[in-house]
Amino acid sequence: MGLYYLHQWLLSLLLLSTHYFIFSLSNSKVTCPHFCKCSISLGMRSAACVGQRLHNIETDVPSNVQILDISNNSISSLEKEGFKNLGLTSLYKLQLQRNHIGTIDLHAFLGVTQLRILDLSYNHLYYLLPATFEDTPQLRSLYLQGNRLGIKPGPMLIIPTLEILDISSCQVAQFYHDNFQEIPALLSLNMSHNQLIKMDVEVLETLAHLQRIDLKRNPWSCDGNARELEAWLKEHHIQYDEICKTGSKDKDKFQRIVSAIDFQNETEVISDDDLLKLWSLKEENKNSHMEENRESGCAKRSRDILNRGNIFKIFDSIPSFWSFIMGIEIGVVIGGTVMWLLKRFNCINKTTARPVSINRRRSLQSLHNRASSIFRLRDADEDRTALWSEMDIINCPTTPPPAYRDCFDHIPRNNSTRNQQTDRTLP
Repeated sequence: MGLYYLHQWLLSLLLLSTHYFIFSLSNSKVTCPHFCKCSISLGMRSAACVGQRLHNIETDVPSNVQILDISNNSISSLEKEGFKNLGLTSLYKLQLQRNHIGTIDLHAFLGVTQLRILDLSYNHLYYLLPATFEDTPQLRSLYLQGNRLGIKPGPMLIIPTLEILDISSCQVAQFYHDNFQEIPALLSLNMSHNQLIKMDVEVLETLAHLQRIDLKRNPWSCDGNARELEAWLKEHHIQYDEICKTGSKDKDKFQRIVSAIDFQNETEVISDDDLLKLWSLKEENKNSHMEENRESGCAKRSRDILNRGNIFKIFDSIPSFWSFIMGIEIGVVIGGTVMWLLKRFNCINKTTARPVSINRRRSLQSLHNRASSIFRLRDADEDRTALWSEMDIINCPTTPPPAYRDCFDHIPRNNSTRNQQTDRTLP
């Protein structure tokens, strides 16, 4: 008996929990804005308002959302206590990439204590205050790639819990010894696609837990400094891609190094070794260009234009006379094709439309004949009816007319009687 009641109690509890779950989902759908998509992802409440031309973070999404994606919009700034004022304090992951964010006020993330992942890539950030993220005590991953960050001496960020930092494609030319001293828990660092010529090992010595670093696509000078950096990374068992590959030539290396120098501090003095290295790279590029000039001029010009990604510029190198001839030929081909298609289309119409017109004409003729027959029959019936009605109107006499002889004999007899009467009346 006790097992029966226990079974009934568990069943009731299951039904109530299921009803509550469905009710919560329905409420979340009702409160979700029409320009957003709300769902349950990986057991978390998520809302995606991507590409809606939003100018601020006010989206009216449910306040208990944990994953919020408002990327690819027109947000220009993050104001102080903005997320707290909207009740978005349960955020676990926040995606703000590809907006127009240029300023982040201090304490902009106040109250968002559960935030773990923050994506601010490809915005208009030029400088971040070191204490910008001090209100996110559990932040683990920060993505800042695609922002032209200005790096100054001193701590770049103060995030003791940060483990993943992406500052690739930020056009950084130099890091200082104390830039990373306030992010000691960092495990992965992405510094690729920047303008780094060299970097001292002291920059990374404060990262005691670093396991992976990405240094690709930087114009490294590949001198003693680069070899020292590689040796230090190997010694500390840090994963990295080879900085200077033997026998490889980067044709754009000199230009990238010169552009990197422009980003450095104006007071920085370039050493003689670096200048010699620059000139040697310049000579290598010059020799490579001379070898390329031996190729066919037209083929080289076409390849360069295609490499730049603008294929339409290839027509700028064609003489006007040949352009005119090519235009005529293209016009003749297009015109002939159009005429052939029109002729073909007319032939198809004739072959398909003729049987239809003949059949239709025959059907119309048969209908006309049937209608004429019907009308003739109707007229004949009307004439017959009128004839019978006229015959009914004529009344035949009951007695036959007198004979002609009787009529002739009667007339003289009347005349003789009339003469006798006149004789009697005369004196």
